[in-house]
Amino acid sequence: MPFDCGSYTIEAEDNLGGVGWSGNCKCWPCPTCGPQNERRLKRWIAAGRPDRFITLSCVEGYLGCPILARERMAEVWNLVVRRFRRLKPTNKCEYAVICEKHLNGWPHLHIAWKGPWIDQGWLSKQMDELLQSPVVWVQRVYSYRGTIHYLTKYMTSGLHQFGSKNRYWFSQGYPRRKKERQRLHRFAITKTNRRNRSFAEMLAEWERLGRNVQYLQGGGAAWGHWWATGPPPKPAERGYWHFRSGIPHLRTKRGWLMGGA
Repeated sequence: MPFDCGSYTIEAEDNLGGVGWSGNCKCWPCPTCGPQNERRLKRWIAAGRPDRFITLSCVEGYLGCPILARERMAEVWNLVVRRFRRLKPTNKCEYAVICEKHLNGWPHLHIAWKGPWIDQGWLSKQMDELLQSPVVWVQRVYSYRGTIHYLTKYMTSGLHQFGSKNRYWFSQGYPRRKKERQRLHRFAITKTNRRNRSFAEMLAEWERLGRNVQYLQGGGAAWGHWWATGPPPKPAERGYWHFRSGIPHLRTKRGWLMGGA
């Protein structure tokens, strides 16, 4: 499968300057984007401060196909959560699920659980009834570092996609970190443009045109009235940019008007 990481750039320019980033494919199998996706997923799950980790297994040969077994495990887990919430009115829980491919080729689910204690014996009975797989594991999480350690252990061993199903998913109320997005705000810039050239080719053209190229903290490069660190020389003058925390901000007479979401 070909990946187009670094084969294009995202650029924006106007009469005062310009900025550009190297484009990424964001595919999980990609050797460049895959590790970035894993690190981002770890931060999202750990930001929810889960209380426990639950492991659900599936017996080898169940339904005769790992893809069908993965679909059935997701259905069974949703049913188990509904049953747990009906046990007591105070059983309010949220979760994040990642799917792992076991050594035998069948799926395992690793669940970051945020909520009251769930009894391992009760969970085993539910899985035996619904999936004929009574082997489950419930583990207490004591710290943020423990969450990262657990996720690193199992995500490194094989975060797998069975068929077209998701590699991970969250419950609706899981308090995960919002996705990092970058937005350009400037009076003369309305959108960014995708250019079919590499980041090195973009820099070479800027240098050929005699532009003062500067590298930005959050990645990418800029020319013109852009600054990687520190305030602009004339903060009260309109049209100057300041690159803070990897996101462009526009400084005007009324203060910092724009930022990233």
